[in-house]
Amino acid sequence: MRRSVGAVLGAVGLVAGLSFATPAGAARVQDDNETVCAAAQETVESGLETFVGQMNEVSERAQAGDLQGAEDRVQDAGGTLADIARQLREDTADADDARLKETVTDLADEFDRLGGQLEDLTGLQEFDTTRLDEIADEMVEQCGGSPTAQPLPSGLPDATPTGGGGGPGTVGPKATRTQ
Repeated sequence: MRRSVGAVLGAVGLVAGLSFATPAGAARVQDDNETVCAAAQETVESGLETFVGQMNEVSERAQAGDLQGAEDRVQDAGGTLADIARQLREDTADADDARLKETVTDLADEFDRLGGQLEDLTGLQEFDTTRLDEIADEMVEQCGGSPTAQPLPSGLPDATPTGGGGGPGTVGPKATRTQ
């Protein structure tokens, strides 16, 4: 999860302020795309900042032996991902570019899927943001940029009480990402 959340932050973080190479007759769509891209970037960045904070709390509580508190924070984090999805749909509701609207809708659907997975601590074990990364890359392309490696955000927790990765007694994610 560390790498995937960081990749989403980095990829979606590129979308604002990028110039579009569009014909002069497409100025209205260009302005609309810039607006949609900037709104989506803000939604994802602020939502994932909240999500990372919640994952830190999950880790802290689990390491302190408060598994019920950790599970409560996991559920909160799932709700945050659902909130990101809802806001993304609002951000793109009136978009003129059907392709960009579809991509942002796909991104929202994936945030919903991931959020629905976080009902308890075991939901973290299979938390896989590979598809989210792919959609974020599509969005960056449509918003006029190209994905580049970005530093991982600070504060992403090691959510296992022992610092291990995915074995018995694991409390946190067994993150997967294919390249």
